[in-house]
Amino acid sequence: MCLQSAIKRKFKIVLFVNIFFGIELRSLLLCICKQIINVTLGYVKKLLFYTFVCYWNFKLSFKKRQIVFLLNLKYAILHPNENLILPVLRMRTDLILASEYFPSIKYVSQILKTETIFIEAKAQFAKHTFFNKCEIYAANGKLSLTVPIKKFTFPKVKMEEVEISYDTDWQRLHFKSIESAYRSSAFYEFYIDAFLPFFKKKYQYLLDFNTDLLKMIIEELEMDTRILLTSEPYKKQFDATNLSNEQAEFSNENEANSNSQFAYYQIFANKFGFIPNLSILDLLFNEGPNARGYLLKF
Repeated sequence: MCLQSAIKRKFKIVLFVNIFFGIELRSLLLCICKQIINVTLGYVKKLLFYTFVCYWNFKLSFKKRQIVFLLNLKYAILHPNENLILPVLRMRTDLILASEYFPSIKYVSQILKTETIFIEAKAQFAKHTFFNKCEIYAANGKLSLTVPIKKFTFPKVKMEEVEISYDTDWQRLHFKSIESAYRSSAFYEFYIDAFLPFFKKKYQYLLDFNTDLLKMIIEELEMDTRILLTSEPYKKQFDATNLSNEQAEFSNENEANSNSQFAYYQIFANKFGFIPNLSILDLLFNEGPNARGYLLKF
């Protein structure tokens, strides 16, 4: 039952009582106004109370408080007889994540719910992982884009030591692939300029490239999350060898878990169906500003 139906119900009751007892029209209108005010104040009081509790319990930033307020306003109007479900953002103080190239949707959704993330600079680099690979939706289905790296001189190399190879013009190839896949999407022109510098500037280290890229993604999504590296003094608070359960989930995510995601519009979905948990680029180019609301579903 929505706010409008609740007001109509109150109006009918007051109208019946006043007509039955023959009260003057002026008094009738006054009673109706009082009922409308009482119903409206009831919604406002409930909304403000639960929002106040949410502010203090979850220590949200100002932008995230706005999101919570709007979500609960919508819920209060659509469900006036139910309590507001406020823990829509379960905020973590910190989270350790592996560095990724154009990270997946679930990866970024964890960032939205965290005040500070620590990128593992000391993690051992592994080939054929998302450290230097991302997945987009191209005309022929899922397409992997891999950043080439220089060969190792040692069997084990830390992430901060991995260097990017420019023996091939992979930046041009990646940009052409992204352009071909998303140039007809609704928000391609809106976001592509922000990422163009990453296809021109030649970074030496993969970690620096991925970190700057992640900062740009956070900026475009208007997040307040801070990014730090585990090689900084803050690393003493964490055990870099023991990642959180959340990181293990979406770093080693299988297709079965991915299929539980909510579908959104994809350009080639009519050919190959919805493909979940692609690079955040897919969500940004297809959903634009609505990407934040989609990320809140996880």
